[in-house]
Amino acid sequence: MSIHLPGKKKYGIDFADPERFGGIHFTDAMVELYMMSNKIGEADGGLGEHKHLRNAMELLWPTVYAGEMEPGVLKWRDAIHDLTWAWCNYKITSVIGHASAGKTHTFGHVAAAYYIADSVDTIITLTSTHLPGLRKRLWSDAVAAIRSADLGDGMIGKDFFSVRGHDMTIRPQSDHIEDKYVIEGIATDRGQEAVEKIQGNHSRKKRFVIIDEAQGTPSAIFEAAANLMTDQDFRMAQLANPTKRFSEFGTWCEPSAGWHNIDPEIDTHWETERGGVCLRLDGLKSPNIVHNKTIFPFLIRPDYLEEVEKAFGEGSPRWWTFVRGWFAPEGLAGVVCPSSVVGKAEAQHEYSFAPTKIASLDPAFEGGDQCVLMIAEYGSAKGSQYAMNLLDSIPLKLAMTENSDPLDFLIAAETERICRREGVKPEHLIVDVTGAGRGVAAILAKDWGSVVRCSFGAACSDRPVRAGEPETAAELFDRFVSELWWSARVWMEEGLVGNVGINFKKLREQLVARQYETVRDKKISVEKKKDMKNRLGYSPDEADAFCLLIELLRRQGGVAGSASAKPRGRISSHSQLARKLSRNLSPNSEYAHG
Repeated sequence: MSIHLPGKKKYGIDFADPERFGGIHFTDAMVELYMMSNKIGEADGGLGEHKHLRNAMELLWPTVYAGEMEPGVLKWRDAIHDLTWAWCNYKITSVIGHASAGKTHTFGHVAAAYYIADSVDTIITLTSTHLPGLRKRLWSDAVAAIRSADLGDGMIGKDFFSVRGHDMTIRPQSDHIEDKYVIEGIATDRGQEAVEKIQGNHSRKKRFVIIDEAQGTPSAIFEAAANLMTDQDFRMAQLANPTKRFSEFGTWCEPSAGWHNIDPEIDTHWETERGGVCLRLDGLKSPNIVHNKTIFPFLIRPDYLEEVEKAFGEGSPRWWTFVRGWFAPEGLAGVVCPSSVVGKAEAQHEYSFAPTKIASLDPAFEGGDQCVLMIAEYGSAKGSQYAMNLLDSIPLKLAMTENSDPLDFLIAAETERICRREGVKPEHLIVDVTGAGRGVAAILAKDWGSVVRCSFGAACSDRPVRAGEPETAAELFDRFVSELWWSARVWMEEGLVGNVGINFKKLREQLVARQYETVRDKKISVEKKKDMKNRLGYSPDEADAFCLLIELLRRQGGVAGSASAKPRGRISSHSQLARKLSRNLSPNSEYAHG
């Protein structure tokens, strides 16, 4: 940016020095932007990046960030101070907060400030889950900030920067700046296109990514952004209303000292396991709520608080997320596999003798669902119990051409190849034969060997899900998929599953996302897959494959429960199951056979 204005001396620097600055003159705002951009601290005569950022924002947008609304209530609120401080001091800033917290507004202005300061060598990517939401929130805030920026001496940002709505870019009006140095908006629901666009833009100096609606952002976007950390000055901010702790976004918020050391009534920020910082904005501490009147119309208001409490109740999941800016405590959301249960399956089991390899196949390949092959092992764990460890979750990559075999043949061939490589016998592979999966199972049986077949659409079995329980699954659940998912929950509760750790982030995210309700005759009904897909935007393919593994062990006689619990009917002990598996016996029970 080249603006010729009267020069000045400040912070020990002669900004009128033509040899140093090439004849460019500086306004007060430009001085603060220069000091901020170059991170000039007290040792060199400056105030440090954060203080200069604050000064710059007050000069660029005086009606927003400077002055007082009324005595004792500053426009420059504690929340804005904390957000900008975190941005200046950490590469990764994760923000969880209540509804209408000013998160996107603040970071829209932060993006504008850094781009105005050094547009010749800065790339800033703004993302959200969907294009309409991006245009309405983060992109709109950045555009408004750029256009309204008061550069000094009557010059406004709109005189120097152009906004192109068709491709969502902001760039200088000068023709001397490379096209890639822009503020760009990208909707993450564009999938691989969004990933490639983020990864493809590197900067010699400054590369910033701001992710709005981070709770619903796909893992690939986080990974693409993280790959930019090698850029000289990379920073990422992630903003969300918190809903799921065991999501991709939740892992970026995880405290380095563990969640158990965080008190939602006290803690407002902490350093994260991934080396960043997480800030939490509590709606009960917002100025409008503290003063019990609308001081800032764009922030959470007392009437909104009353509406949430009336409709959902104080302490409800919605109240925790959108009022307290916190993950709802376990057990509130009607989640089949809450994070506290999944957390019990993190540790890896050690075996007393060589375990048996087992596998499951969810051959979904319609409507955007993913075909998943999951590998595990099962055997006698130390501590006199039998347990399963997850080993791998493999999305099948199938390339179809005009001359290739039909898709079910390709799935069957790839499944057999991987199972042979991993040491899984056909009788230790369970396949979902719902719909087109029936053909895959038939091909495997013909070309390789008999596999265990399971239909998610079958009726509930007459087995209990836990040893010693008087009710059968048919008495507890509305349909077989509810039985499958609840059985997976019980096996994790009983400590019979291990290694569901960081390597299975997608599985964990799916497990904690599926909800349930009580329906007719007080039976438990797991959320329909189509409803979950509509709510979250993805199908629980990995979680379905995980549930199939548990069903395979149940078919062989395994039952979750204490060692003292007496099994019902034909249910055998874990030791009997282990012997069956080690002898490579085919299953002889066909509950829910497709």
